[in-house]
Amino acid sequence: MPAKERPDFVHPVTVRLHHTDAAGVIFCSRLLELAHEAYEALLDKAGLGVGRLLADGEVLLPVVAVEAEFTRPIRVGDRLQVELHLSRRGDHSYQVEYCFRDPSGRVKARAATRHVAIAAAGSGPVQLPSPLARLADGAADPKHDSHPGGPIDIRSRSG
Repeated sequence: MPAKERPDFVHPVTVRLHHTDAAGVIFCSRLLELAHEAYEALLDKAGLGVGRLLADGEVLLPVVAVEAEFTRPIRVGDRLQVELHLSRRGDHSYQVEYCFRDPSGRVKARAATRHVAIAAAGSGPVQLPSPLARLADGAADPKHDSHPGGPIDIRSRSG
């Protein structure tokens, strides 16, 4: 999970009691829950909300691989910024990398999910929907360039 200089999207989260174990430290699967919350917020901001994708009913985007690394304890009440980076992994798949930072900028955890576009009818892999492909390639509608919880830049990356 290489670190990127500038995230595609930043989403704020607060670690709640139900995210933690009896010691008040985040339970491993709950990190992925927070990552997915941030991923859905990115899709919503880009006009590709999960509800819309499911309503269209042609393409599904299941997670086929996951990894996570904890670098510092994440505790109940922690306020974190989840930085997301999308990258295409071929015609049918893309990866989302997540970096969880505390308010001072220290990395608390990293995670990654790989998604594959498949036909809802069960006929196998399909091309990424063009709006999602543009997002994974770093080009999305510039009207979605702000987020109340922090910076977002899902426009074309140049340079």
